[in-house]
Amino acid sequence: MLTLAEARERALSRIRSQSANLLAGGELELLDDDTLERDWGWVFFFARRLRTESGHPGYEPWSEGPLIVNRFDGSVHGTGGEHPGEYYVTRYDTEFRRDREGWLLVLRDLDARSSSALQALREVLDLVPREADDLVRRLPAVVMEGPRPEIVRARQELLAAGVRAEVKRA
Repeated sequence: MLTLAEARERALSRIRSQSANLLAGGELELLDDDTLERDWGWVFFFARRLRTESGHPGYEPWSEGPLIVNRFDGSVHGTGGEHPGEYYVTRYDTEFRRDREGWLLVLRDLDARSSSALQALREVLDLVPREADDLVRRLPAVVMEGPRPEIVRARQELLAAGVRAEVKRA
């Protein structure tokens, strides 16, 4: 899990790579006072620093919108400039919650004679042999609930061993 300092550095790194494409005199600066913190991470806003005729720096908003950094996986997401920043924050928040909550792993059937399927079932679901045998007798069954990425990962492991499994919304 990232700290604010690590997330800030990731956002700055992304901006530095994009700053090379800006016209001369248009350096991007992080607006630290505008940074938003959410339970999933941070939103970093930038502005282009321009030299004014008076010699003092002036600023204009960065047309590409804020950057979102996920504290859990460290990913950096560009947003876009077609809408106000809050639009992208709300959209990311909705997608994050959708992916983090309310997903089920459902097993339909399993060949109880397949040792690789039973072994995968025990490993993925952390079951002792007796629990796995009991589960096979109760199929179809919901065997896991949680964040979508974890459920999808578990399903892929089970599918590789020949276990039929589905991912569904709770």
